Parts: sequence; C-alpha cells; structure tokens
Amino acid sequence: MPKVKVSIPGLIEGKIELEGITILMGSPMTGKTTLLRLIYDLTYVKKNNVIPLELFYIANEFLEKGTMEIALEDLKIKCNKEETENPACRMLSNSSIAYNAILFPSEMEYIIKYNYAPAYFESYNEFMNLINKLRAGTSGYYKIPIPDLIETEITSENYRLVEKIKKDDKKSISIDISSSTATKLGFIVKVIAKGLLPDPKSTILLFDDPQTNMHTEYQIKLAYILNKLAEIGYKILVTTHDLNFLTILACSNSIPEVMKLENFNPQAKRLYIIDNSRQIKEYSLLSSSIPTYTDTLYKLYSECIKVE
Repeated sequence: MPKVKVSIPGLIEGKIELEGITILMGSPMTGKTTLLRLIYDLTYVKKNNVIPLELFYIANEFLEKGTMEIALEDLKIKCNKEETENPACRMLSNSSIAYNAILFPSEMEYIIKYNYAPAYFESYNEFMNLINKLRAGTSGYYKIPIPDLIETEITSENYRLVEKIKKDDKKSISIDISSSTATKLGFIVKVIAKGLLPDPKSTILLFDDPQTNMHTEYQIKLAYILNKLAEIGYKILVTTHDLNFLTILACSNSIPEVMKLENFNPQAKRLYIIDNSRQIKEYSLLSSSIPTYTDTLYKLYSECIKVE
C-alpha cells in the first residue's frame, strides 16, 4: 500500500498509509487540501520529470524560513527557503513506481459547470482533462460496471455538458443550472461508465469533501462508488468535515444490503485526524471521540439538554 510522509513546519506533520478507503479529517486550515495537492504534485514530478509551479507556490506560502518535505514511497521532494528568497525545491530520490493521481477538488461543481480552474495549480490538470474528454464524447479502457444510482445523466451535446432529466428522454438542460447532486455524482458516475479513469492498479484518487451539498441518500451512493473503485484497485483518499459521511463510510460494507445494490468485497478503511498540534494521527472509525469534532458537539449537546 502506498505510504505518504509530509513535514511542513507549523502546518502539518505525519504519515498516512493508503489502504482501501483512507479518510482524512481535521480542523479548517490544517493542511488537508494542501496535502492532497502535494500528493498529486509528487506523481506529476515522476511523470514529467519536472517540479510543478504549484509546489513552489505552496512552499512560498507556508514556509517563512526552513525546510519542508513530502514523500510518496521512496519518491521524495525537499524545499528550502530563506527569509528573503524564493524557495528552492529538489527531488531527493526517484521511485521505480509511477503512480497516476486525480484530484477531485472541493470546487468540483463550480469547475464542471463553468469549465474553469486556476492555471497555475497543476493538481487541477487531470480533473480538467476528464471534463474535456467527457465534453468530447471520449471513451476509455477501464470501464467499471456501476448500477443505476442516479435518475439523471450527465452527457455531452455539441461539446458542452448537459443534464438529461430522464435518461431515456431527449430533453436536456445546461449543466450550469443542474443541482449539486446531479452535477457531482452524475459526473463521477459518467466518468466511470465511460472508462476515463487511468489504470486502477497504479492510480490514486483524491477526493476533497466530495459529499458537500449532497442529500444523505446520495452520500450513501457516493460511498458505494468509492468502495467499488477501491475493490478493483484504486487507492482512495477522502477528506471530509462531515461526521455523517464518516459514519456512512465506516458502515459502508452494509450499503449493498440496505440499498439493494450489487455486493462488493469488504474494503479496508483507515481514519487519520490532523489534531490541534498539527500532527497526523490514526483513529478507529468506530471511535466515539473524534478530536476537533465530537468534543465541541458534546459540549453543545450538554448545554442543549440543560436548556430543555
């Protein structure tokens, strides 16, 4: 299983093992999204033999002075920065394993609808490629059987994405006015059905708060998809702030029975929390106490009971 190690002084320190579905949680501004981008950047370095501009940007923003390191297996990048200078980044070792990575960003819905992402962030590249392939009607090699999970369908007409309100109906609307669920879940389902994801054995899929704005039923369907992807070999890393979605992922081996869907082989789940000390620590998914989440909720519930 791929192992990730990160050290950004004052922001985030620790290790993560990507097994089955790996979940990352923590307070806002503790580096969760930054870590996803850095993992992508490591795969970018291996594929293109050049350090992405995004990595220099991150080092410049988070390093006042000193050193940061990020490693995926034995591929490691180190950045140094002096107070008055731009950061200098270099690859310290080269891995024999070449991973692909795709970041499904938290702004997924906005990007799909308006076809725009920051040009200077390379971590958006592969996601934009998926959008453009879908718009062009391209099909790939790794088609994965997925049951009918959503009533509508995202498709392409005249090189633009539209939503078919009913799959068998010719009527469609612009993706610009589609719902969050239709846009995000519909896009993921279509990408999988068209076989547009790379080889599952060498691909890391990075999801940044993918359940945002989704009804609980569709969060369950999203969790089902993540399990199906993990089953065939994709390495899944998901960030979330949603305790409801965490519960769904923790109990997702029961989804096929509850939702009357095709079974999948039970997948390993690992939960990592970035705590207030900015350290990454592993917790049980069944833990009754999730640092920076449940402690505040328990206090609120206690006061609520007193009021009642």
